[in-house]
Amino acid sequence: PIGTPQEAPLSWRIAVVGGGVAGMTCALSLAQAGYQVTLLEKRPALGGHATSKPIGLHMRQPAFGVIMETQWPNAWALLNQLGVDRIRVSTAREGIVHFAPDGHEIPYDSIKDEVERFGQEMVRRLHDPEMDGVTIGEYLSEEGYSDAFICYHFLGRVIHFFAGQPIEYYLSYPLRLIAWMYLGTVAHEDELVYRVDNVRYREAFLTHLGVWGVEVFRDVDVSIVSRDDDGVGITYNGAAAAFDQVVLAVQPHHALRLL
Repeated sequence: PIGTPQEAPLSWRIAVVGGGVAGMTCALSLAQAGYQVTLLEKRPALGGHATSKPIGLHMRQPAFGVIMETQWPNAWALLNQLGVDRIRVSTAREGIVHFAPDGHEIPYDSIKDEVERFGQEMVRRLHDPEMDGVTIGEYLSEEGYSDAFICYHFLGRVIHFFAGQPIEYYLSYPLRLIAWMYLGTVAHEDELVYRVDNVRYREAFLTHLGVWGVEVFRDVDVSIVSRDDDGVGITYNGAAAAFDQVVLAVQPHHALRLL
């Protein structure tokens, strides 16, 4: 229950900063609980990762990338709540083993040892708290993985569903996040993998937010100007507003900037 052990009055006005899946889900849940909620997003459209973006001749539409019910139960339940259909992609094993970028065959024999070592290392590193501050790029560099492994296996097989960003973007991912994603796929290789349609997902979310009375402001630049026991003062696009609580559903470096 929200507010446990000290109940939070339903008269509270709450601002949620960030219109990705975390922010939208937070706003919807708070509104369903009875709070007055305002959702603020700096981009022109809600969706976070679920945004359509032209990359060369292709349209990048990853949404969640791909999901499995076993590994992503919360996202699965959310899609059920929103009434968003899933689109079957493959089995997990087909996704991690057989797919290759642009339909080319991957020279597996040349990187076979590295692939086996990577799988074993992900098991070990996943349970090592010291890895929380290490990016996957730092790990691959320190352990001497080849460019062929990084380009063909890591980018081509492990996270190719998120295509559309520079290589440095993916190499900056936290190592343990990659380990969790990778090993979850391997552990459930016979399970079906799905994706969702970006546009339908965003439209369904907007509809539900509207039904529950969430005020939505997009293309706004948020600044926190005051914080005390009485609430939080913010500005967005020059307008001042006061809220009882503010939730920062944004990436850590954005949260630090706001704070």
